[in-house]
Amino acid sequence: MCFLSVNILRYQTLILAAVLLALNIMDTIGAIESLCDGNLEKNPKFMICVSLSLNIFVGLAIVAGIIATIQRNRLVIMVYMIALIIFGAGKTFIFCMAEICADKQYELLITDWYRFNATMGWICFIFLAILFARMNEEARRTLN
Repeated sequence: MCFLSVNILRYQTLILAAVLLALNIMDTIGAIESLCDGNLEKNPKFMICVSLSLNIFVGLAIVAGIIATIQRNRLVIMVYMIALIIFGAGKTFIFCMAEICADKQYELLITDWYRFNATMGWICFIFLAILFARMNEEARRTLN
């Protein structure tokens, strides 16, 4: 299936998770700055709060995913993958809603850090799925 070894995929996943965590922190800081802006309407504030909740949720999942990747715990890696899917889908949904509204207030929500964070979440998911498939393949090979 994949010519890379599990160790290389693990290191690659760990590096991507660290980058995602850094982007997540920067996006959280940007969202808090936007939230502290006093002249926002109710709907953009709600969407910023949802974005912050997703950031906190995936931040905890990243930490658990890093530990699971180091320990080769496939069950927790699967939970991490599900968390990344929820995170990516939520960020994409918020982005689409902001594009539909196309209001100046929604521009405060979709920052460059937001875009980097959402994109890196999907990239991290793809490489994590490859690692998970490779780990399952290796586990099947050792059972036979």
